[in-house]
Amino acid sequence: MATLPTAVRCSRGSRGTTLPLCRACRSRSEHLYHVVQQCPQTHGGRILRHDAVTKQIAGALSSSGWDVERERLYHMPSDQGKKPDIVAVKPDQSCIILDVQVVNGSLDMEQTWRAKIRKYDTNDLWQVVSAPINIRVMAATLSWRGVWCGKSAMELRKLGISVCVLRDITTRVLLDSFELVVVL
Repeated sequence: MATLPTAVRCSRGSRGTTLPLCRACRSRSEHLYHVVQQCPQTHGGRILRHDAVTKQIAGALSSSGWDVERERLYHMPSDQGKKPDIVAVKPDQSCIILDVQVVNGSLDMEQTWRAKIRKYDTNDLWQVVSAPINIRVMAATLSWRGVWCGKSAMELRKLGISVCVLRDITTRVLLDSFELVVVL
């Protein structure tokens, strides 16, 4: 990934003291991370990448016997509402609230995983989601380079999502990240 042709990468050996600005937004140096995770021009592609991961996880959960609902807005008295990517319920009334995030791999992934869980692990949300007794809040966290947060992958495996599906998701994230650079 680090050798993809960004303006900064292509100017190695020929530039002076300043780094080339992003060809799309002209506001930051065109490093790979900027293109794949920050540039306003690639925002739509980042949303598509996130949605592709959500769709794959929802499909795998559905195949494992979960009744899956995606991106429903839950209104709560304490704030303007929450919209988790996936709420899945099993016939035994187990329920999971799961949100997907493709993050910067240089940050502590376990910390970003915990922060995402904290966002949705509220009594208000639990009460409006449904009547199930056993509710778990989870986060599907991986980096834009396709590296899974270990705890996230372990939890998904416990839900019945196969290693093959996790690998497919990794491949999808890598291909979509590559596509963001190519279209710039």
